[in-house]
Amino acid sequence: MAAIELFRHCKQGHLEEVRNLVEMRDVDVNIRDKWDSTPLYYACLCGHLPVVEYLIGVGARCEANTFDGERCLYGALTDDIRRVLTQHSLVTTHTIRRDAYDEFLRRLFESGEYSDVTFVILGEIFLLHRCLLSARSEYFRDMFSSRWHNKKKVVINRDLVDPLAFRAVMKYIYTGRFECPQELVQKCIMIGVNCKLPNFKTMLEDALKKALSLQMGKHGLVKVTTVVVEPDTCIGAGSEGVGSDLRELTQATLPKDLRFWPTEMPFCHTQDQANFADICFLIDGYKFICHKMFFCPRSEYFKALLRDHFHETEWQDSSDTRIPVVTLHNISADVFAVLVHYLYCNQTMVTLENAMDVIVAADMLLVPGLKRQCGVYLGSQLHTENVITILRVARMFELPRLEDQCIAFMAKNLDQVLEQEEFQSLILADAGEVVGRQETDSVTVVDELRYYISSAVETISEIQEARTKLASLETLLEDLGIDA
Repeated sequence: MAAIELFRHCKQGHLEEVRNLVEMRDVDVNIRDKWDSTPLYYACLCGHLPVVEYLIGVGARCEANTFDGERCLYGALTDDIRRVLTQHSLVTTHTIRRDAYDEFLRRLFESGEYSDVTFVILGEIFLLHRCLLSARSEYFRDMFSSRWHNKKKVVINRDLVDPLAFRAVMKYIYTGRFECPQELVQKCIMIGVNCKLPNFKTMLEDALKKALSLQMGKHGLVKVTTVVVEPDTCIGAGSEGVGSDLRELTQATLPKDLRFWPTEMPFCHTQDQANFADICFLIDGYKFICHKMFFCPRSEYFKALLRDHFHETEWQDSSDTRIPVVTLHNISADVFAVLVHYLYCNQTMVTLENAMDVIVAADMLLVPGLKRQCGVYLGSQLHTENVITILRVARMFELPRLEDQCIAFMAKNLDQVLEQEEFQSLILADAGEVVGRQETDSVTVVDELRYYISSAVETISEIQEARTKLASLETLLEDLGIDA
């Protein structure tokens, strides 16, 4: 329903509604409808420049020489929109992506930080990570356990392996996003097939066919020179596909008693201990055999702990190497397992029973993404008995989206909420925070409730319902002796 609203508001040029859907309701700006069109395409087609500029600013895809980019450019109603699209193509690589996990994977590939293997392809150097390559490719998994066992450098001087094509395939392995010049697609397919990447050949052939079809349909007015496969255009691509492939690696890092699903499964490659690990965390007697590459780039706490202020005092044997051991306090092994699963796979395995502990740990260890995902989960579990508690959590840990959800839920179910002593205590607490009261002062939670009750009004019956709710709220304030 929210996706349908986003398409409608982009067609009609309602910027504030689009902003609310993207920022407050977390609707994907690159979602597609049954005609394979994106919100940006409709905004361009209908000539709504402010909406176009906003969508581009929050990560809508419109790179030049790609299917989506050329389609938006061709369909743009005004020259001003075409100018914005053209200018955007010059700075696309510097645009901040909305998804932190996508950005983490991209930077991991491009920086080569924490690399433990170097590939040299016709003289060009690639700093890569054995654990990720093995998780994503059966070919690399076999080679690192046999022919390339313990090798730190792999040199390939075959003319058939083009460095640019190799880079495009490796970037796909890391990020799930493929992009390369059209003339290199066949060489990429050859490398992908050799690496035993599932569905890779079919995916690229379909993308190439789609690009050529667009070019032919525009009678030479559009020339597609770059083939792009976005994360949401095929099964198994994108960060979700990468995260899915990393699940088994994640399970291997966890103690057997704390793994989230059975590993005695057909075709399951989960090891008793994670391969290529370089750090061990000791918590409550449990050993987590992990990889720094998933901790340091995603948490400033671990980055400081493992790089700047850490001196090894204990060592743990892992595969063919000895790795340092770090003991962590003030966090349980169960909660740390949830944290590890998030850092590796970007998935949050929480329940109502442990969500609060996970939020506290995420806040302490500087993992804001996990904190926000816990907020999303709590927002889906609201009911009248827990909404006040969750609202306090949202305020304490600065989760504005969850706070808004709580207020909206309370406004919708105000009759039941008004009867709770906890709600009355919340009003008194908010009122007590106002120092040097003036006539214009108000109570925070009351103001927010008034806003949501009033903004939801669209029909005559809803007007009467809103008036009744506001009157009930005023009666409660009078009973509490508060003039707000």
